[in-house]
Amino acid sequence: MQSAWAVLNSILELEEEKRLLAIILMYGWWNERNRRREGEGRRVASVLAFSVQKQVDELLNLALQQRREHKNRTVKKWTQPAAEVLKINVDGAFKHQLLLGGWGYVIRDVGAHVIQAGAGSSSRMQDAFHAEVMAGVKGLQAAANLGMANIQLESDSLTLIQALREENFRYAPLGGLLLEAKNIITSSFVSCQFSYCPRECNKVADAIASIGCNSPLNTDLVWDGVPPGVEDLVVGDYAASLG
Repeated sequence: MQSAWAVLNSILELEEEKRLLAIILMYGWWNERNRRREGEGRRVASVLAFSVQKQVDELLNLALQQRREHKNRTVKKWTQPAAEVLKINVDGAFKHQLLLGGWGYVIRDVGAHVIQAGAGSSSRMQDAFHAEVMAGVKGLQAAANLGMANIQLESDSLTLIQALREENFRYAPLGGLLLEAKNIITSSFVSCQFSYCPRECNKVADAIASIGCNSPLNTDLVWDGVPPGVEDLVVGDYAASLG
């Protein structure tokens, strides 16, 4: 290649998945350079490769979901779980520059009543996906501790939902944490469903994750009801679910 412009044109001419891989890999290299310049440790190649592939898979799935939404032109909203099923909405938050993360979960019944909610923070987060997985583990553990039998775990992270449904993530950098989530599921519940939802359907969990991320490090908060500051979002979900 004779110039950066020629390289860019060549990348843009690739088919969609290879184009995304090239772009995200270049960003990953640039980010690793900045990490080393700031004195941070270098990630091993397998961790970087997994992170790149994970982001590509999530972007491709998101693009597919958006195409379907555009085709159907349906209004997306949070939906109540079926009778005798409790829905756990989870979300993660991540501050890239500080490598700090937080998580949030909210458990609701068929009447959209909040049974429990929780949030927390940690300084040992690898990336945004780490925060998403932690949110899933915390939500599942909370449901197990409450003795729930039938649950539905919902997230706006397609990668998290795929990782919980499939086995091909077991050797990933977060494989141990994902295995912990699956062990909770198999040992604690009669039935467990996984569902993806757009971000606009996950506003309550997103707000709770933000609370966790902005709390003092290693905080672990639990509310037996609606957390302060998210009341309007909970009411909005309930109202939308009736429409």
